[in-house]
Amino acid sequence: MSAYIFFGEGLSEEALVPTTSWNKPTEFKMLNFESVETFMDVQEVGLTIFTSNEKYNTPEMVTHYISKDYLLDRENSDV
Repeated sequence: MSAYIFFGEGLSEEALVPTTSWNKPTEFKMLNFESVETFMDVQEVGLTIFTSNEKYNTPEMVTHYISKDYLLDRENSDV
């Protein structure tokens, strides 16, 4: 199971509804990705962040935005 989090200007709820199929990747067909500043894919075992925002573009910086109840393995994180 995944949760998707988007940050950006001019994003509509309709554009954030994905199409899903058991045998195809999840797609956001109506989303203009040029309007997306940050995209997070949160899964049970990991977190993927794509961003152009310098507030959280490194593993160390993102820890300020994650609850202390969760552990971020910075040693094995990619930048």
